[in-house]
Amino acid sequence: MSKNDEMAVAEKIRIVREHMGISQNEISKVIDRKGGTISRIEKGLSEYTGEQLAAVRKFLGIEKIPILEGEEASYRTDLYVWRDTINARRIDEARKMHHRLSAINHLPFETELIFLFKMFEVHLLFHEDVAKAEQALESARAFLDDVDDEGRFLFHFNIGSLNFRKKNYDIALQNFLMACDLQLDNSRMSIPMQYSISLCYSKLGMYFRSIVVTEKLLFLCNDDDLTDFYWYRLRNHLAINYIHIGEAEKARYLLGECLNRANSNKNDIYIGYALHNLGYTYLKTKDLEKALDYFQKAFSHMKEGQGSYFENLYYEIYCLILMNSSLSKKRLSHAKAISSGNEYYELLFNSLAHLISLKEDASTQYIEQNTITALLNRHEYFRALEYCDLLMDIFIKQNKKIKSLEIGTLSGDILRKIMKGGD
Repeated sequence: MSKNDEMAVAEKIRIVREHMGISQNEISKVIDRKGGTISRIEKGLSEYTGEQLAAVRKFLGIEKIPILEGEEASYRTDLYVWRDTINARRIDEARKMHHRLSAINHLPFETELIFLFKMFEVHLLFHEDVAKAEQALESARAFLDDVDDEGRFLFHFNIGSLNFRKKNYDIALQNFLMACDLQLDNSRMSIPMQYSISLCYSKLGMYFRSIVVTEKLLFLCNDDDLTDFYWYRLRNHLAINYIHIGEAEKARYLLGECLNRANSNKNDIYIGYALHNLGYTYLKTKDLEKALDYFQKAFSHMKEGQGSYFENLYYEIYCLILMNSSLSKKRLSHAKAISSGNEYYELLFNSLAHLISLKEDASTQYIEQNTITALLNRHEYFRALEYCDLLMDIFIKQNKKIKSLEIGTLSGDILRKIMKGGD
């Protein structure tokens, strides 16, 4: 039995009243009684009527938080609806729900529900202010010993999410696995947790492990179990991993499903993702014309300046360069103009500029020393391999045997990392 269950309603109201700095006289006016009435109620000598309690709760703004027996389950459900609203990126709606649900902070005896609220509040802060989210998590760490497994589960899940955003994928994976080890019977969090673990494996180059987790998740979940967000994301993510291990046909089948559903729903975001990823499948099988066609179609479903737009632009230019198209320089000029200040894409677009003049020693040195090194540090093994292959081709044509052997050795090391799961 929780502390809340053991307390009388009048005692809870007293604590909330004092927490808000409201006097007994102010409450008396709400129920149209003298000040002494509230004193007697709070001493347990009398009780609120149903009508009086409803009026007081409305005045205090606590109609939707648990005061009476049986209300905790309803509030907990509301919290998870809020979490799902945040995850669906309906941020304006989530902010309105935040205001109503935040009244739980006036119930200091509801430690576990307050902690749960704060963990979902962090989800919202991830979309608004990551620095504040990090501060909130650090302040919550001191209360871990006072909360149940659900609270600890969410704490480690959020720490994992924070580090994923900061590209600390090792730390993120460690915390996601710690959350997994708590073995909560909580289907509402199982899907995002397993998806996050799969993403970490992929970011760390552990493509086979990522595939195992994602395939298992899709096998266990019916379409009705998945929101649109996870239905599309899981299939796109699995398709990319299939491409990485050479299973292009499997990838195209999944992406075809995504494109058909996204077209039916007129969902621009996922139409763009599917078209881009289909382009990538054809690029990996060296069908450059088909790849370029998909990349160019994807632009009409993307917003300039977003990460997906930069990624699509990068591969469009990459194809144009491999096809020796004169359009590559014009598109590269556009790319450099809009990516100024984005360190990662500035590097990638500079790398593409060097691909145009790859026969020159300065360009091969840039690719070898800057591009490949940076990609390996980010665990982007397949993109690094793409550049290794291009360098190898140049060095062989230039009869630079030692350099071609060095790049061949590096390619072998990267492939071994991939086959060993990125370890």
